[in-house]
Amino acid sequence: MEIHDLEKDDRVYVSGRLREIGSIGRVERVTKCFIIVNGNKFRRDNGNKAGSYDGYTRQSIEPLTEELRIKVIHKVMSSYLNSFGFQDLPLNTLEDIYKQVKETHKKK
Repeated sequence: MEIHDLEKDDRVYVSGRLREIGSIGRVERVTKCFIIVNGNKFRRDNGNKAGSYDGYTRQSIEPLTEELRIKVIHKVMSSYLNSFGFQDLPLNTLEDIYKQVKETHKKK
């Protein structure tokens, strides 16, 4: 599927701004020139966000494939775990998590 083929309610990948994880969005509306996702306008011809561009924060959209969906979910989960406050968990919970991670790591 190409960007110009997107229709209302199709799911898309919205690239993140500088150092930000992207997200999955749903097409709200399609006009002759724009695709509206999460209240933001993206150009129908190339998927780039309409409006000003400062060279660092440009967002764009692309049709969501299963491969891309898995990649986004993986990034979101990894980011969450990196910022999670493990130090606040009880020791027995940490030990369980540690064992699961260690077992998974051995399998690779």
